[in-house]
Amino acid sequence: MDDSHDDIDRPGQPKANFVQNSFRTVEFWRRCGGVYMAYKAAQAKQIFLKARGWTPEQLQQKLWRPHHAWAGREMYAICIDLRGFYLKVGQFFGARRDFIPEPMCRELSRLHDQVPPMLPDQTRKVIERELGGVRLEDVFEWIDLQQPLGSASISQVHKARLHGADLAKDRDMELPEGQGFSLGWGLNWRGQDGWSSEGEQCWRLSGAAPSSSGEPRRIPWKGKRRHRRRPLQHPRDETINTAPGSCSGSGAEQGPSTAQPGRAPAGYPSRLDSSRRDASSSEVLESISEAQAAAARLRKGQSARAAAEAACASREGPPDGVVAVKVQYPDALPVMLEDLKHIRLAAKYLSRMEINFDLVSAVDELAGQIKLEFDFVREARIMDTIAGHLSDIRSRVEIPRSVPGFVTKQLLVMNFVEGVQITRLGAQSRAQALNAVQKRLAKRRVFSRIAEAYGRMMLLEGLFNADGHPGNILVMPGGRIGLLDYGQSKQLPDESRLAFAELVLALRSGDNPRISAAMYGLGVITEKGAEATRCKMAYGMFDTRGRINPFDPSSPIKKMGVKKFPSDMFFVLRVVQLLRGLASGMDISDFSTCQQWAPFAEEAVRRHRKKHPGATTS
Repeated sequence: MDDSHDDIDRPGQPKANFVQNSFRTVEFWRRCGGVYMAYKAAQAKQIFLKARGWTPEQLQQKLWRPHHAWAGREMYAICIDLRGFYLKVGQFFGARRDFIPEPMCRELSRLHDQVPPMLPDQTRKVIERELGGVRLEDVFEWIDLQQPLGSASISQVHKARLHGADLAKDRDMELPEGQGFSLGWGLNWRGQDGWSSEGEQCWRLSGAAPSSSGEPRRIPWKGKRRHRRRPLQHPRDETINTAPGSCSGSGAEQGPSTAQPGRAPAGYPSRLDSSRRDASSSEVLESISEAQAAAARLRKGQSARAAAEAACASREGPPDGVVAVKVQYPDALPVMLEDLKHIRLAAKYLSRMEINFDLVSAVDELAGQIKLEFDFVREARIMDTIAGHLSDIRSRVEIPRSVPGFVTKQLLVMNFVEGVQITRLGAQSRAQALNAVQKRLAKRRVFSRIAEAYGRMMLLEGLFNADGHPGNILVMPGGRIGLLDYGQSKQLPDESRLAFAELVLALRSGDNPRISAAMYGLGVITEKGAEATRCKMAYGMFDTRGRINPFDPSSPIKKMGVKKFPSDMFFVLRVVQLLRGLASGMDISDFSTCQQWAPFAEEAVRRHRKKHPGATTS
């Protein structure tokens, strides 16, 4: 293996040494402090101008709009220069048009798909390292390293085509007696007696949550020996020794793509040079890490090209061989963890001085999840699980599937999802040809499908994508929705899921005492105050009909502080806030997610009562 793979640095994503950390710390507080103090100065200037007789319209147009635009540019520059977790924070605020000023939001929304990527040579080294030294030319017919589909805080995504797609039209390829190979998260089929070899168990996994799933069990042969992938259920044991699969959702936000499915991008060679030697897995095993050993076992006795052909032939593999290749930036995790320390300090200050809400606990919950986001094997498993959960609405919502045998902790190969980023939909010629009524109906249908997918995820199974900002949402041909990026995902415990279901039903009913009781049952503890204020807060937190602007003096969160907020619900809160921001950006003001989610909440309660007769949900 090329020794150069061991020293790969990411521009703008430095290793976490003392000097660099000190520089980033100084830069963060200096520049963010400058933006904060500039707002305090603008507030003082507003008082002076009001005394001079300026009207609210004059203040908005001549003072605040220019100031918000300047602050947005400054914050965008901070996120781009420092990257790390600051980039994630900027992406979140860039999706919150419901309370972030429009000029600032417009600047920050560029973080969804306009982040400088890793250089092509560095990207090649990372991918080849994760493939165990196998050359790109041995796996891909072509791969566009020059123009990523998207780049974000921890990874970037490239479009590619696997070798062997033309040879894998028949998904039910027969296997010779006595042979077999692993196909990602499905079954590891073997010949002869129908059992896999030791260390390569066949598993049938059931149940969505680790706490509720049954024990995996081995499955003997039945019927013809054909290799086919079965939908993955959520595993109980994270250490199950399966060959990795990859995802079709990206951890980097998907940008525009002009390439046609199955064809090399414009200006890129139609085929890579395949004159270099094929590297078999037996050679690879001598030089790759333990994390990559499972992927190598898949290719044992096969060339890298044969492994790609096998992936294309699998039932859930890419139908035309076109894939998205997600590549993790080296040394990003230590930087993120260091950034979180400073975000936590800033959250502590804001909670005391500006916002009467426990922001520190929210940051702590994010810190607990962030390490998991760097494990692409976990992400692939979750993505495939959610794809199985939402299979009933596949005609409306598409979830990427991992490609069998091509996932490691830092590399994820997935089915390519063709579509337009939702924030760019209005610029499409077909959308511009619609009249005002048609546009409004189309927007509402698109948003309804997005909200439906999240309602099903959170209420029926409890396993959901917690990073649903616009950069991770595509509108596909025919109005289908593509939901990408499952690195930041959450599994709700049954108790929290059922308590949330009760709150959804209470919000639909509009019964204030029931809403107040459901908030308490969920674990949201507020200061003493009017019941109506608590209910208004509930709508603001958990329904897109509501509104909760932490900077608005009339906001319920300003009138009634939140003393305790359940950690399990921070990501649910984040999803609802992102959905509200998306609805605001699409000019949809009267859509209630709780009205739409009520049938799913009722189904969740019904299942619980059927499983536990006589049990209550609150």
